[in-house]
Amino acid sequence: MLELTTLAQNAYASSDTIDDSVMIVIGMSLMAFLFFMVLAIALPIHAKVKTRQELERTKREIAAYVAEGSISPEEGTKMIKAAELGGAKG
Repeated sequence: MLELTTLAQNAYASSDTIDDSVMIVIGMSLMAFLFFMVLAIALPIHAKVKTRQELERTKREIAAYVAEGSISPEEGTKMIKAAELGGAKG
């Protein structure tokens, strides 16, 4: 009878170990999924922010050329519109 009780206790202990390892795998899988979801959201936002920053830099550079007289205000306006259209496509 003692052997049967010991076998039952060992079986119960090993099932706890299996449950714990399954929970660890599920937890790690969930963490990996969440990590990739955050990347899937953050990377496109970062790309849009960088594109907008580059467009603003271009506008400042064109404004500086207009201010120093290298190009006319009409040419500057055309260049800014073209930059905005190019930014909208990309």
